[in-house]
Amino acid sequence: MISSLQDMWLECNMNLGMQENVAAKWWNVIREKYSEEHRAYHTLAHLEEMFRNMEQCRIALHEPELVSLTVFFHDVIYEPKARDNEEKSAELFDNFAAEDLQSKFPDGCLKVKEWILATKTHRTEVHMTPDLYRNDDLHYFLDLDMAVLGRDPKDYQEYASQIRQEYHHLPESEFCTGRAEVLKKFVAVPNIYATKFFRDKLEQRARENISMEIKRLEQSTKR
Repeated sequence: MISSLQDMWLECNMNLGMQENVAAKWWNVIREKYSEEHRAYHTLAHLEEMFRNMEQCRIALHEPELVSLTVFFHDVIYEPKARDNEEKSAELFDNFAAEDLQSKFPDGCLKVKEWILATKTHRTEVHMTPDLYRNDDLHYFLDLDMAVLGRDPKDYQEYASQIRQEYHHLPESEFCTGRAEVLKKFVAVPNIYATKFFRDKLEQRARENISMEIKRLEQSTKR
């Protein structure tokens, strides 16, 4: 897994004209961050799943290298107790870009930062408007990040269990209440997925998975 992701990282950097030594140094940073002991879901495996799904829609992407950079950096800082993971991830991307990318692609770097910060809510006008969808890179990226919600039920339960592991510091009742509130916000919007590709493929199953998890969480709080 790691070597495959490393190859994708190096290829992405090469396509953007990055210096090889800079790319190699930052791969070590990414690998170490996503391998932190407190992570159970937000790991290298999460990136690998996103890239597998990305291959299915790559032809529709306008700037696949920028989407790839966003995938690599969007959860590079992840601390379950913190509320500013997205901001800190964007800041670390800034540090990377300042070495050899900002001068080449200032507009592209701005996009990557904006896309990382968009994961704070995963909510745009498209998610809030019935029957509206977009096929731009931002919304493909957001859908890639949320594709886990549309896994088959067994694999979804594994994801839910991994999220619980990451919040092991919370008492069961507190976790169940908070997690259910988060999930209810996802199903409250008209569209979980913003692109037609992912909406047609995953929307119904994602809603079923989330509804079942909410039911389990609410049952747990009544025990």
